[in-house]
Amino acid sequence: MSEAITIVDAHAHLHACFAPEDALDAAWDNFAAVAADRNFTGVLMLAEPVTGEPFAALRTESWTRWTLESGSEPVARCARRVGDNAKLWLASGFQVVTLEGLEVLCLGCERRPEDRLPIAEIARQARESGALAVVPWGAGKWLGRRGAVLSHFLESVDDPGVFLGDNGGRPDVWRPRHFAKAAPRGIRVLPGSDPLPFASEVNRLGGHGFIFPRALPEDRIVAELIARLLDPGTHLEAFGSTETLLRFVGNQIAMQWQMRARRGSN
Repeated sequence: MSEAITIVDAHAHLHACFAPEDALDAAWDNFAAVAADRNFTGVLMLAEPVTGEPFAALRTESWTRWTLESGSEPVARCARRVGDNAKLWLASGFQVVTLEGLEVLCLGCERRPEDRLPIAEIARQARESGALAVVPWGAGKWLGRRGAVLSHFLESVDDPGVFLGDNGGRPDVWRPRHFAKAAPRGIRVLPGSDPLPFASEVNRLGGHGFIFPRALPEDRIVAELIARLLDPGTHLEAFGSTETLLRFVGNQIAMQWQMRARRGSN
C-alpha cells in the first residue's frame, strides 16, 4: 500500500437544497475515486455564504448515516459514516462579498468578516485571524471594473496566505488572465468544487481540489493544512475537470432564472 495522502476541496458549499448526508456521501465517493488504492484523509473547506455561525449548514437533527464530532480545533469537525470506515474532515470558513463586488473565501476561519468592506481589508482580517484568504473565480466577476480592482489588489499582495481560487464550474475554454498575472508574484491557485445551489449539484462536492502527497495530523488538521499552504515550496496536485461550455451556459441561465424568482418573491 502506498503512503497516505490528503485530498482537499478548497471551495465547498452545503447549500440548503442539499441533504447534508447526501453531500457527504458524494464528497467521499469523489475523494475515493481520486485516491484509487491509496489511503487518504479527505477535507472539505467550507465557505458559508451568509451566516456568521461556523458549520451552520450542518443540520444534524435527522442524520442516520453519518455522525458529527468536534475536533480538537474550534474550526474543525469530523464526520464519520455509520457502518464503514468513511471519514471526512470539515474546516470552517466563510464567503464574504467585498465593497467592489468581488468575493473572498476566508478558509479555516472561526469568525466571519463583515460584507462590503474593501477587498484588501477583508483579506487582512482573514489573515490576521490565521485563516487563508482566497479570491475565487466567478463568471463575469473578474472582468471590467472588478477585473481591474483584482489586478490592483494582486499587485499589492505580499502574503503567502492570499490565493486565487479556481473551481469545477469554470468552462474549459476560459482561462482567466489573472491566473497568469498572479503566478510571477508567487500567488497560487487553490481549486475547489464550488457547487451551485441546485439539488443536482450535490454530486460535485469533492470533485475538484488538490492533493497533498502525505497525511496530516488529525489533532490539528486545519492548522497544519494552513501551515503547509503558507509554504511556497509545498507541492499541490490539482484534480478534477472543468465544465463544458454548453453546461456552463445552461447553469448560468438557470442561475439567472433563480435570482429573478427570488426577487419576484420579495
